[in-house]
Amino acid sequence: MREAPKITGDIVTPLQQANLKNVLDTSFQSNVVNDTTVQAICDALYKEADKETGLFMTPIHVDVVLINALVLYIGEQAVASGELKGNTRAAFEESPHSM
Repeated sequence: MREAPKITGDIVTPLQQANLKNVLDTSFQSNVVNDTTVQAICDALYKEADKETGLFMTPIHVDVVLINALVLYIGEQAVASGELKGNTRAAFEESPHSM
């Protein structure tokens, strides 16, 4: 993937409301993920109140909107980071999966 797809939803606001955006940005800038960062993410994702997932399904204890925002934000940052590094396709030319 050479350029980030356009995400039409707001993925930054849920991260800001959970105080995760600064934590994530700091980790991306330092290129280090420490135990404090992982714990902050886990604490933000966990919700004590049950959220029903459907009829006869197991209730979940996580913030689904926040998980979606987190995954999309990390993916967006990874693609942007790859763009800054330039064309890395040559390293994978011998792969049967490259087109």
